Amino acid sequence: MFIETDKKYIHEDKPPLPFVLYTIGRALSQPAVNRPAGYEGNQILCIEKGSGIFTVDGKTMVLNEGDGFFCRRNIPHSYKKNGKDFSTAWISFMCIDGILDYYSLPDYFRFVVTPLFISQINQLYSFCRLDSTVLSRSAAGYSLLTEWLTENFEPALTTEMIVKKFLDLNYSRPLTLNEIAEHVQMNKYALCHYYKKHCGCSIMDQLKRIRIAKAKQMLNQMPLRTEEAARMCGFESPSYFCKLFKKETGRTPLEYRKKHDK
Repeated sequence: MFIETDKKYIHEDKPPLPFVLYTIGRALSQPAVNRPAGYEGNQILCIEKGSGIFTVDGKTMVLNEGDGFFCRRNIPHSYKKNGKDFSTAWISFMCIDGILDYYSLPDYFRFVVTPLFISQINQLYSFCRLDSTVLSRSAAGYSLLTEWLTENFEPALTTEMIVKKFLDLNYSRPLTLNEIAEHVQMNKYALCHYYKKHCGCSIMDQLKRIRIAKAKQMLNQMPLRTEEAARMCGFESPSYFCKLFKKETGRTPLEYRKKHDK
């Protein structure tokens, strides 16, 4: 087992890093664990072989090979083997709780473990046993955690989020409502009504805002002519681009760039 011993990195109230790997390891014969006051770190435990009986919050559940158990810090729990075999791999960590709150993780839950996830834990364990540093372990552990969270708990994208992402990726070329609606797999008129209701503006107004914001970035960072900035931001007409840019910023593109240069 690996355990972080530098106490300044595992202070619970104000951790100096967004993620600190506290312990990680494997138990070929997992002993019984009883934590009436919970554990000081958040824990992810995977059943590699056999079966275990878990008790938390007055509830008992049996976890078998291929199951996993997550428990936040300071949540009372216990577990023991259920039969002859009970092998586990685990990782415990200190982190800013906002990371877990963003994904709406409850105090504890069971989940399905993939062979890849167990392999990643074992690889991280081997890495920690080498000549690693707190910072390198933090980076590697944070990468593992965020990948696991993203794959299993990423909030579903709403229709307006899908539209916004599509506009962000395609603002530099001509776009039509038909193409956007096809991407979202909605009727064009229904999509326009939905977007206006939930976002307070039309899709094309949102596209104009994105294009003007991108144009401001380009004018700030690159010595572009007005025609070039217009074309790179998806405007076919430089005169319309100048008119819209002045309406949004109070300055023409040339005036905006001169002010930034000063």
